[in-house]
Amino acid sequence: MRNNHNSIYYIARVRAAKKMGKGRLESREFCAEELHISKNKLAEIEHGKFPDPETVASMIELFEDKTLSIQHCQQCPVRKMRRALNGKES
Repeated sequence: MRNNHNSIYYIARVRAAKKMGKGRLESREFCAEELHISKNKLAEIEHGKFPDPETVASMIELFEDKTLSIQHCQQCPVRKMRRALNGKES
């Protein structure tokens, strides 16, 4: 798992907290509650575990960040596998 400061999900959460003036989004506990997942699950996602589509959709809505969907799709394991099978760089 990678460092949470490199995670697109962590970066999106912190950016949303600053952009929207919602300091509560800086709290992993508050965020997890709003996303209807556990604090530990959010920590796992922010440390590199690939989240399920429903959680990503909730993050996009909560963080008001449509670019997160593009970033998420670029990191999709299936997409990476398909590109590797086709001989393209992921």
